[in-house]
Amino acid sequence: MPIPNTVFIEYRKESIYPKRNNGYNPSVKYPEYPWSDSDISVEDNAVYDMVRRCLAGMGFDAEHYGNSEWNPLGSVVKKGQTVLIKPNWVSDHNHNTSVNDDLECLVTHPSIIRAIVDYLVIALDGTGQIVLGDAPMQGSNLDLMYDKAGYRELFNFFYEKKIPIIIADLRKYSVISKNKIISAPIPIKNSLGSICIDLGRRSMHAEKDYLNPPYKVSDYSKNDIKRYHSSG
Repeated sequence: MPIPNTVFIEYRKESIYPKRNNGYNPSVKYPEYPWSDSDISVEDNAVYDMVRRCLAGMGFDAEHYGNSEWNPLGSVVKKGQTVLIKPNWVSDHNHNTSVNDDLECLVTHPSIIRAIVDYLVIALDGTGQIVLGDAPMQGSNLDLMYDKAGYRELFNFFYEKKIPIIIADLRKYSVISKNKIISAPIPIKNSLGSICIDLGRRSMHAEKDYLNPPYKVSDYSKNDIKRYHSSG
């Protein structure tokens, strides 16, 4: 079992994100690796190794670590379940002109998702399904973000391996912004739908009720934000 109330951080100053070719394969054939020798990268993939070390450092399935039976997510993910992975897919565009539209501060790098999916494949053992999704800014072009951030190569790997995964845009609608004018809401096709949950006093926003602070997020109605983020 994982160590309770533990956060494990793996940091390597010299590490860089792997290139987007080959679906972000690891550069080491780990004992528990679910794919073949042909799915190993000749280029270093420090990210995969750091994700693996985080899972090990948190104590997941410690008794099997280092052998082919290691199933770090097996204690929290059971066969037949549907598992949601929620990366950050904030925007398809970085407005900081000095970084040449680099999305690393806005979008979770796909190499991290690849490693997590591999360990979900081990835990699910051919059953259940995985949902990979987020609700980006309403004005974001998600298809463009996939291309720019390197997710297409990751999706191709999923399809090649026939991993039962759903790629989901969790927004209810998108908008088009031009010259500071936002279009009417455009419904998201094939939306998974949603339900409203009233967290009451369990909401982290409830701690600030006495302040009733204003909240503002681009592309969202100011009145809707106020209604959902104040007074309980």
